[in-house]
Amino acid sequence: MKKILLVVATAVMACTSVFGQWNSNPAENMLAWPEDRSYYYQEMQMAPDGRVWIAVNNPAQGRIHTSLQLVDSLGNLKFEEPLVVSDYPTRSWTSCGQILFVDRDGNAIVSLNDFRYSPEGVEFENHTVYKISPEGEYLWGEDGLALEGKEAFPMNSHMSMAQMDDNSYVFTWNSLKDNNNLYEVKMQRITPEGEFLWNIEDVILTDPENKISYTWPTVVDAGMNQAIIIYFKGSSYDMYARKIDFDGSSAWTEDTRLYRSGWPGNMPA
Repeated sequence: MKKILLVVATAVMACTSVFGQWNSNPAENMLAWPEDRSYYYQEMQMAPDGRVWIAVNNPAQGRIHTSLQLVDSLGNLKFEEPLVVSDYPTRSWTSCGQILFVDRDGNAIVSLNDFRYSPEGVEFENHTVYKISPEGEYLWGEDGLALEGKEAFPMNSHMSMAQMDDNSYVFTWNSLKDNNNLYEVKMQRITPEGEFLWNIEDVILTDPENKISYTWPTVVDAGMNQAIIIYFKGSSYDMYARKIDFDGSSAWTEDTRLYRSGWPGNMPA
């Protein structure tokens, strides 16, 4: 019996060595990105089943492409070539913020900026989000979903994403409007099927009259189909939190101040 078990164990190990890519020698790590290609920035997120999504912002034709790779639990690469999410023109540098979120079903939610809705001759941005299955299928369409419709702005940055109890997704980001150097915090909620649930003008943090900027938003799941948005307010960068109800309204009578001024304004919470 022991001999039979030994034979089976040896066969399993042999199969693993044939199909798996992980190396037991820490000095010989697995190559997850082509060694002949440069890149600017990468994010990694693990799916519930142990697979790992890797999103890479890499230079291409003088712009930035966002590409995906999926690694299974044995270290095998899903895509022979990294999956290019979009090849629309973008800036030649990477905007700050999250580009990858992995949901409870193992799908990759990818956020990127490009100029597809920009006026002719102007490089204005729009946040577009994609939902991509482990098989590489574009579940929200090959053009993704434009969070602000076909409107573009001088600068969009610092995307943050979270998933709520009903499996919908909440997105929050910064937008610079009309080149007036005042940033707004915008929010949107999308169903798993790709339906927009909030009127973006109803959940915006903005104060142009008093010339106050809202910056560096971060969203986290608060349970009960609610989310908490953490953000900075004003030139002193006071840190605040707002609890967002399922319909986009504030669940608190007023936002809570977490930190009173002095926080470096060039970094997220």
